Amino acid sequence: MRAWFSPYASPKTLQSSCTTPVEAYLNAKWAISDLVISNLYADDQDNGDEILSSSDNITFNFNLPTNQPNVATKEQIDTLIDFGDYTFWSDYSGVWNTASQLVITAIGVGSGNLPIGSILTIKASGNLRDIYNLFSNSTSSANLSGNWGLSSNLLVETIPLNYNSLRLWLDAADLDGDGYATGLYEYALSGNVISTWVDKSGGNTAYQTNSIKKPVYIPSALNGNAIVRFDGSDDFLNFPRVSSIRTAFLVVKERTASGRHFMLGDDTQYHFHRGDSNFIWHSTYTHDNIKNGNTYVDGTLVDGTITALPTTTTLISIVTTGNVQANTLINDRNIAGRVWDGDIAEVILYSEALSDLDRQTIEAYLQNKWGTP
Repeated sequence: MRAWFSPYASPKTLQSSCTTPVEAYLNAKWAISDLVISNLYADDQDNGDEILSSSDNITFNFNLPTNQPNVATKEQIDTLIDFGDYTFWSDYSGVWNTASQLVITAIGVGSGNLPIGSILTIKASGNLRDIYNLFSNSTSSANLSGNWGLSSNLLVETIPLNYNSLRLWLDAADLDGDGYATGLYEYALSGNVISTWVDKSGGNTAYQTNSIKKPVYIPSALNGNAIVRFDGSDDFLNFPRVSSIRTAFLVVKERTASGRHFMLGDDTQYHFHRGDSNFIWHSTYTHDNIKNGNTYVDGTLVDGTITALPTTTTLISIVTTGNVQANTLINDRNIAGRVWDGDIAEVILYSEALSDLDRQTIEAYLQNKWGTP
């Protein structure tokens, strides 16, 4: 298992007080004190049990070069990293791959209880990036903190990759699929209109070539994360058809309640047909593999044929009894007006029926990330 973190997660920065206007100018110009954790992930290499053990490692990426304090021994690492109430194996060592990347690895036989979801603190006692020689200031009293794991204000973006059956993963917070929160400047957008949404599972990037049918990218719209907004008139995205959908997760908000607004669509089929009275599913037209399966609203099992889609941001989880298909966000057979009117934050599709435990794991990831109930 690997847990990635957004460079925009607003960890604490090292602070320094400048004593002259010249120092203040230099500090502001070159951002000398702004050392942050730009990326942090854990790699559970041995068995994927969410508890780090022998040979597992944690990688810290900093946005600026550090002084690379000694990390060859457990004792040296413990002076730099606070593991909180957990223990990271009986012995571990570190190595600086570069001046801004630190990797620590559990070694030998031992024990520990450090899980994905822990909070790690870097104790920046002046040896990560010593600015004393520049401004005669010490950073010894400052802390640099970063969360590791499931947290509502950070992007934990790799839990869905635990399953080989992942077929589509569209994450509005990471529009270009590079593991980092996407900025408008980075994606070279014309305004906020988007033409592609990269599939983080690797093969099914969503796209729209018609300029008037492109949805809009809205940064920092939901729990600090971006969303993609569809206008309910003609906006939609295509993706290569996934014909073996068995589990689906969608974080959505419908702006105008309507049974015509499909959450997943297709050029030729209507497996995910919405119901009358804004019900999630239609009692006749929705595919039997969906109706006979399980539908969850924010983790609660419901009968989708008699349950309306909430008007607030909602996590919909679907486990089917057999294969269903889709190839659009969100367009029902190119019928005019039958497109989504609202926001889509994340879509994850699998070709296997996930167990209750696995479903709940993905739901927890999505709930923490997007702030859904």
